Amino acid sequence: MAKLIIHAGMGKTGTSSIQVSLLKNQEALAAQGIAFLQSNQSKPEQSAKHRLKWRNFKAEPWKELREEAARLAKTDKTVVLSNETLWKKNAKELRFLKKIFKRFDFTILFYVREQVEFLESRALQAMKRDRNALRPDFSDPENPSGLEDFLEKFAPHLDYLEVAERWESVFGKGTVQSRLYMRDVFTGGNVVADFYEAIGASTEALDLSTEMNPSLSVPFAAITKDRAKYFPPTVSKSEVLDSALRLSKVRKMNLPKLISPERAEKIRAEAAESNRVFFSRYVVNADGFKPKDWKKGEGCNFNELAGEMGEIISKWPLIVFKGFGPEKPSIGVFYDGWEVEGGPPEYCATQSMPLSALRFRIHVRSRLRSGDSDLALFLRCIETDVARSVKVGGVDAGEIDLSRSPIPIPVSALGEYDNVEIMLSIPEGVTSSLTVTELRVEESGESE
Repeated sequence: MAKLIIHAGMGKTGTSSIQVSLLKNQEALAAQGIAFLQSNQSKPEQSAKHRLKWRNFKAEPWKELREEAARLAKTDKTVVLSNETLWKKNAKELRFLKKIFKRFDFTILFYVREQVEFLESRALQAMKRDRNALRPDFSDPENPSGLEDFLEKFAPHLDYLEVAERWESVFGKGTVQSRLYMRDVFTGGNVVADFYEAIGASTEALDLSTEMNPSLSVPFAAITKDRAKYFPPTVSKSEVLDSALRLSKVRKMNLPKLISPERAEKIRAEAAESNRVFFSRYVVNADGFKPKDWKKGEGCNFNELAGEMGEIISKWPLIVFKGFGPEKPSIGVFYDGWEVEGGPPEYCATQSMPLSALRFRIHVRSRLRSGDSDLALFLRCIETDVARSVKVGGVDAGEIDLSRSPIPIPVSALGEYDNVEIMLSIPEGVTSSLTVTELRVEESGESE
């Protein structure tokens, strides 16, 4: 009989990393009899995250899911359905889902974070995405008005015992397994490896890359949310966010919290009894769990931190995968030896000197998704009829016909901020024009 593993969240517990990993390891997992649902994927080329229209049970996606479920039910495969918002679904919605997969054996898998840690992380995520619908005003990080309203939105979903019992009441006793989202208790200290252990997969031949959705720390989240205060309008949201994510990884000491110690204590007290029962009944890796000490932290000089971000932005213009860059990308990518006319998406950058340079950084989230893969820079060129000598990060890459072949970018050539400098030189005594009308970075081996 086929098995269905419903990876139901919760959010901010490595779900993006797991979903990207499922896609990356699709063939290796298939060899073990493990698959994920192919219909109605949220981002088919990026992750195995599933998506359904819960407000309309008669919508076409549900028909596609029924058909896929009927096919898979006739196999002995282990099938994964992953979406972090499922943990919030009500009993009526869960019964509808169960009916579609009625011929499967069920396992419901949750990862959970201690409530205060989850709320802090979720609020920072809202700031990262600049979700105005939530309307938290974090312009003053010392007194983030709107935070209390934001926290109240999640209050109905923070009783983990109630969530587990709701799922168990629909799918049956013993179907729910919860695991603590905590590096110290993960298999190999890695949430992706821990997930594969939970679903019975061998990790020997699998890519276990993690951190596909890096977090912002409080000061950098506040700067990103109020970026117009710190940066001119020519600096894009993508550029600000990338630099904020990078510096959040290295500026971690004694930072301020959004949730005050007093509010954190109240949240923990309200959840204490429910958590005690939930942990004892459902959590399989809870031995030795202890909530983090929740200190207020110290204030920060936001102008100085924004200045550090500005240095990264100005020195290494941003480029993203499968596109030149953010909405208003900097022509500073064409660093030296170029004449640039127009602006994206219609621009031309023409090599004006025998030796020219391209300098840029790759968005941190794109780099994380590429894992340890080497990269390639594709140039859409006109008016070129000669190969150029190319150096990548100071290392000779040989002669390349840029109208036909991409420029290889070894991971080893990338700098501290996933930045790289590429030098192009025309052979001595040769006259040749090179006009670039499009740039994009992809994983090595991908084609036009």
